[in-house]
Amino acid sequence: MQRSLLLLFLVWFGFLCRAQQLVLIPVENHRQIESAFSNDNLTIYHYDDGCMIATSKDFDQATMLLLDTDAFADGPYYLLYCPAEEQSQFLSREAKHCKVLNVYGNKLIVKSLSDSFQPFSRDGMVVVSNIPAKLPMLRHSYPDVKEEDPRIRNLINRISDDSLMATVWHLQNYGTRQWDSDSVYAAQNWLVSRYEEKGLSVSLHDIDSFWNISTSDNVIAIQPGLVHPDEFVFCGAHYDSFTRDSLAPGADDNASGTAAILETARILSQYRFERSIVYCAWAAEERGLLGSEAFATHAENSGMDIWAYFNLDMTGYLEDGLLFYIPIVYSPFSDSLASYYKKVCKAYYPDMIVYLSWLPEGGDSDHSSFHRHGYQSIMPFEQYGHSSPYIHSGADTIGLSVNSPFQMRRFAEMNLACVATLAGYIGGASIEETAGNVSIYPNPVEHQLHVQADGIQQIRLYNVYGQLIKAVTLPAQDFTTLDVSDCPSGLYVLSLSTVRGVANRNIVVR
Repeated sequence: MQRSLLLLFLVWFGFLCRAQQLVLIPVENHRQIESAFSNDNLTIYHYDDGCMIATSKDFDQATMLLLDTDAFADGPYYLLYCPAEEQSQFLSREAKHCKVLNVYGNKLIVKSLSDSFQPFSRDGMVVVSNIPAKLPMLRHSYPDVKEEDPRIRNLINRISDDSLMATVWHLQNYGTRQWDSDSVYAAQNWLVSRYEEKGLSVSLHDIDSFWNISTSDNVIAIQPGLVHPDEFVFCGAHYDSFTRDSLAPGADDNASGTAAILETARILSQYRFERSIVYCAWAAEERGLLGSEAFATHAENSGMDIWAYFNLDMTGYLEDGLLFYIPIVYSPFSDSLASYYKKVCKAYYPDMIVYLSWLPEGGDSDHSSFHRHGYQSIMPFEQYGHSSPYIHSGADTIGLSVNSPFQMRRFAEMNLACVATLAGYIGGASIEETAGNVSIYPNPVEHQLHVQADGIQQIRLYNVYGQLIKAVTLPAQDFTTLDVSDCPSGLYVLSLSTVRGVANRNIVVR
């Protein structure tokens, strides 16, 4: 009997030694996070202001809390934000759908047991997958903005309250935009049509196969840069909504942010910039930041050169009697981008108060997906602690929850100013006026693309995610052909350098 027990113990111990242990590490300051990333004993998958979730080769009981002995064996985990006074209600309701691994303050770390698992009704959750996290890198220096640019001011002045509110009304009137509802697909297709109307390269980025769940897709609209099309400035907002009631109108959360991104595109798409601008409508944010996490993973794997990501999530509610100001939610490792945003605010609205703050205690949003994949990212946000009390309910509507068109407009204005400045404003000239008499045919193309322009010097072909597919350098000539027969079917951006300038055109390969 003793020998059998010894054998069982050895088998169990050997299993623990082979399996990766998932651990929670309490965080006191950001230097502790920085140190953890240089620790060969740890692989970090999630980090925020209160904790890190990691796998450890050597469990330290003094500094770690054990979550699971076989990390990621059954898929991803979820970190849920749930107030302490409501945790027992949540755990009772979701007992059949998830296994709680740890309760840490207002955070629950759980393992999903069924597709019926849903977040807590008031706040949100974040997926924790087996993709290692990174610290944001400062890939480029940001402009030292000290005074307003009259050209950018002209763009700011074109933002319309009526246009913003029309988008919120439209999205609210779907009734619900929960990630797997019929109406969220209708909202997705409407957003595609709105971005296509502006002449942008629009694609759907699939996420349901990435996560093996039923959900709508990310809507990605790209405005190619004329000088550096492979350098990107991103802005985005999630368009899904959630409530445990029958209706989830989601006016503030997050039709307000979606409207600001669409309004930015409405104006900037009429002008030309050095770098590419990407406008994003994220799917399934309420299900754990699934849409942005899937795309940020793709961006990292593709080596996309993303200068910055600006996120908008809830911009329409201002509590009665409170002074308007803008809090910027960000990781301290994105301090350079946060400082840039604050400088732009000071240049255009010197009397406006702007606060820099760490990640909020009550939830998270899509900017975190980008900073965990190594990109500078921030989220200007309505006043945390005084944000809309109506979100995730049927009362998240215009009037109750979106009660400040002024505040919505100011968030949209600052998003536009930051994006336009960083993308490198060129002007309003058309592509043909910039590069001179550009002609490409046929389009769509199957085999050979014929290109004609004044003194072609280089041709570069990118897919819509900014990956360089082909590059051809030529002695200056007016006509050439490009073989695309080996390119997969899809939408591409053709960047053409000529003696007159740079032109970008969208082409379709069949």
